[in-house]
Amino acid sequence: MRKPTGKQLRDDDGVVVNVASKAANGDGSVYFDASKGRYRATFVDLEGRRRTVVGASRAEALSRRDAKIEEMAAPPTSALGPSPRVADLVEWWLTHCADVRPSTMASYRNQGRLISDRLGTVPLADLGVEQVRMFLTEMRGEFAPDTIRNVRARLRQVLEEGVVLGHLPANPVTRVKAPRSAVTSTRKPKRTLTAAECRRLVEAAEGHRLGAAVALLFLMGNRSSEVLGLAWSDVDLDAATAIVRRGSTFVGGGVGQTLDDPKTLSTAGVHHLPPTVVRLLTHRQNVQAVERREAGAGWETTIYRGTALDMVFTTASGRLVLSQALYKAVRDVCALADVDPVGVGTHTGRRSVVTALYGAGLQLEDVARHVGHASAKTTAGYVGDLGHRPEATAAIAAHLLDPSAD
Repeated sequence: MRKPTGKQLRDDDGVVVNVASKAANGDGSVYFDASKGRYRATFVDLEGRRRTVVGASRAEALSRRDAKIEEMAAPPTSALGPSPRVADLVEWWLTHCADVRPSTMASYRNQGRLISDRLGTVPLADLGVEQVRMFLTEMRGEFAPDTIRNVRARLRQVLEEGVVLGHLPANPVTRVKAPRSAVTSTRKPKRTLTAAECRRLVEAAEGHRLGAAVALLFLMGNRSSEVLGLAWSDVDLDAATAIVRRGSTFVGGGVGQTLDDPKTLSTAGVHHLPPTVVRLLTHRQNVQAVERREAGAGWETTIYRGTALDMVFTTASGRLVLSQALYKAVRDVCALADVDPVGVGTHTGRRSVVTALYGAGLQLEDVARHVGHASAKTTAGYVGDLGHRPEATAAIAAHLLDPSAD
């Protein structure tokens, strides 16, 4: 084989090589490696690094280099296929990326259906800012602003996965803001009960079948999912403590009441139970024992992740209590306590406990730890009135630091 002549270069190892010919711009060099007796052809990969292929002849080296370049230019392989639509990506994201609680997944699937119904047939390669903007604008006449914002957030997450998979060069949702509502929101402030109303509610709860659950809401500030997810193995009545290990939420679509992880890890740890809650839980335990005997073989056992659980709050046949049943219990107890039920729900207890504790002088950080909020900023959003604390703080500061104060 005749060795080519021409421009001499040194490779990375310092070996003198001869460039066979000048390549077109961007194609790299083709040269004969005298030390190996082989031709080398270089190219730049997708990460900007120089790569080399070899061949027995110049033509073979060029062929191998061209194959590598063609491979880089080919669309990425994907389980979605070569030309996926928006609906394909939505289903992919829900199946492989949305790792959330069952109740949240139900919301995600509803939002995914809204997206697929309106954009599902659009090929991902053709989806741009214009289609996204029109989609969100058209929703404005049918849905509330919060719904539009949630759908936009879900579409953004879905299309971000499309970028990762290589089906989109960029996420068009990032360039489209959610439309504002044409009408000023008339949403009323969420109801918060006074400490006196909470006491009346807890007293009246003693006569209700789910009285212990209502007391946990309005004395402890627990979430309804945490209350309904309690098992007797989580409760120590002698020590007056309970541990939140799971949540119980209602999932639509025929799924029903379902156990899963608690909403946040910040709820972990020992919760100290006040005397009234201990008394009501003891009564609940006795009532449940009677119901279990009467149900006999018809008593249903709850299995959670392969383990049988004796749940604290069950129906007369042992089934999980529905979230709707606890909501109704709260409204029933309101009537018994002569408390206006308008705007009162299961989450009212949490807002009321937070507001009462903050108003009594506790720091937001301490209240956040008590109710299981991951951040004091979240707790601040639950406080019915933040206006008096700065004034009280100013008075204390003046008393401690102002030489003119009494």
